[in-house]
Amino acid sequence: MEQHLIARLMARKWWIFLIVLLVTVGATLLLTMRQTPIYRAKATYVNRLSEITDTKTISTALDTLNRYDNLQGTYSEIAMSQAIKDKAGSKMGLSNSDLRNFSVSSRTVPGSRLMEITVEGQDPELVRDFAGMIGEETMAYVNDLYPSYQLALLDAPATSNRPVSPRLTFNLVLGVILGAFLGFTALLLSSWLRGDFKNVPAIQSAQEEHGERQLQPVRRELELLLQQCELIRAELNETREVIQNTESQAKTVHTMLDTMSKNGHSS
Repeated sequence: MEQHLIARLMARKWWIFLIVLLVTVGATLLLTMRQTPIYRAKATYVNRLSEITDTKTISTALDTLNRYDNLQGTYSEIAMSQAIKDKAGSKMGLSNSDLRNFSVSSRTVPGSRLMEITVEGQDPELVRDFAGMIGEETMAYVNDLYPSYQLALLDAPATSNRPVSPRLTFNLVLGVILGAFLGFTALLLSSWLRGDFKNVPAIQSAQEEHGERQLQPVRRELELLLQQCELIRAELNETREVIQNTESQAKTVHTMLDTMSKNGHSS
């Protein structure tokens, strides 16, 4: 019963829920539109065995093969190093402030000899070029560091016209969920501050009293029916007593007749 009463109280202030929801979604949309778009470019490289020309190179290659997992991790760390980033920026004529707008990450594909270099930034074409330059500087460094293995370009970075951030649809969904939660909270808080919940027991008591008043005529009818049943039961008891007395008198008369009949035959 209380849940229905609370639902009725909430239904009166649905406009509070709607206002909070619209304000939250609008603020989410505004903040999303004001964010600077971030673009991403990714290049893929393969680590392959170089041409073996002498015994020393074979020995170095076998030793490196035993440490291949560490080698792949080293490649990724080199690609993300500040030194590679500075060299790539210097060749492209970028300043230190420009370099701070780029984010460089690298990972090795598990179970393979592939490495991915990912660059994120605000200009899609500049991001693509910077990703390619990072890859070139990484290849130059590691190929000189490990001559027995060569890092080669597999898939060149491409320009993406679709930003990876901000995600408008995702943010709007979050805004709707947050707005619904805040709207419901504001609605409950408003009802609590106005004392609506304090009146719930009184409302419930009034409804119970109203229900009692509606049931009173029915109860009176039932009481009358019960009284009539009691009267009928009493009359049935009296009728049963009369029948029993009649049967007793009939038995007495029948006994007297039998006695008189026997005395007549004896005479």
